[in-house]
Amino acid sequence: MPSRPLRNVIPARFLALSAHLAVVIMSLYERDSNIKECLPVQYTASEYSDKDNRLIVGLSFSLGFLAVEFFGFLFGFSMFLAEISLLSIGLHVSGAVSLLFFRINSWDCDRFWPIFAICGVPPSLLELLVIVRSVKYRR
Repeated sequence: MPSRPLRNVIPARFLALSAHLAVVIMSLYERDSNIKECLPVQYTASEYSDKDNRLIVGLSFSLGFLAVEFFGFLFGFSMFLAEISLLSIGLHVSGAVSLLFFRINSWDCDRFWPIFAICGVPPSLLELLVIVRSVKYRR
């Protein structure tokens, strides 16, 4: 049975991951206004398609990284590691809030990449490291 403080961290981490996932999915389906913000007033269909493809790739990477984190968390690789959970909560809440502002305020689509680099990549790489370490030393 986890200690009392850790018992509160586990649901918070699940909610932070779920919120980040929900905002990424919402951004994937409603990306038109963000794409138009990073184009000039007069743009061609190929320019729109290029920016759309870039944003789709970024959001797809974000979904993949979130899938890695959900896998590691739900299968218990990092569920009871308090430091990793706290870092994950902080970065995913920051990512969810930033992407929510990205959506609501129709930020330029190029602003997605710093959000992804800061709030999506580090927790996923850390989760992947925990999974690899757990599998390697489990033998």
